[in-house]
Amino acid sequence: MLSQAIDVNCVFGRDHYRHLTEILIPSLLNATNKHIRFNVVNYAGPSDLDTFSGMPERVEVSIIRQETGKAIGFAEAHNLLAKSVQSPVFIIINPDCILHDSAIDQLIDRYDATKKPVGIVEGRQWPFEHPKEYDPLDLTTPWASGAFCLFDTELYRSIGGMDERFFLYLEDVDVSWRMWLRGASVVYEPRAVTTHFTGGYFYRNDLVENEKFFSIRNFILLSRKFFGEEGEEKALEMLKDFPDKEVVAAAVKDVNENFQSLRHIEGIDLTKAPQIKVTGINQFHEIRS
Repeated sequence: MLSQAIDVNCVFGRDHYRHLTEILIPSLLNATNKHIRFNVVNYAGPSDLDTFSGMPERVEVSIIRQETGKAIGFAEAHNLLAKSVQSPVFIIINPDCILHDSAIDQLIDRYDATKKPVGIVEGRQWPFEHPKEYDPLDLTTPWASGAFCLFDTELYRSIGGMDERFFLYLEDVDVSWRMWLRGASVVYEPRAVTTHFTGGYFYRNDLVENEKFFSIRNFILLSRKFFGEEGEEKALEMLKDFPDKEVVAAAVKDVNENFQSLRHIEGIDLTKAPQIKVTGINQFHEIRS
């Protein structure tokens, strides 16, 4: 399967441009032998960076412009990119990554080898690998990180893509859970490896604070969306023990003022989707030893 070109989607900003052009794009050539349609969008809007010259022969860069007049979030940007996808599956990759040899082909091979429907195949991140559980026999996992993974194009579109209300963080948990509810599995392929220079740890201290706020806010929203009022109350109870009270207060205020329209998904039977679970603050899995 998939002898044709593969779509690879990436959301970037000014801070990522040099890494994107000098490191990530060249690494695509070792990650697959396929022709690559590399679809990119600048989340901040059109700029002088919307130029990619001297690209490798197998990489066709397609610049998707977002002209909202403001910065858009990870989910909205990837939904925009997904509209241009032509291949039956597509890859999403963060701009601060380096793909290891055969990484894309390993994701595709795992997709091909897994009983369908398969919604997402997640790659392994290095040096900070997610220590979350996965079944050693069928490689299923509760959710997949959006830093590097494969999506089934038809399934992604059928569930409406990512929830743009999350803006940043936990949109990958949400889309994974909705794949499970759709009856499509989420699997992990540890042989598909990317080095991920996670921003807050490597070069932008302010990203740590952004991650903290959006993660806490979206933890509350995710709990409401899948577990209703009871789930939201449990999330708020857990957050009483969170050390940064100021961030929690800001997140709760934002939820109360701006997200009253976000409702619990009606009619879902979570007993049939044991993968959907909360085991702690921003923890949606058992820890793998």
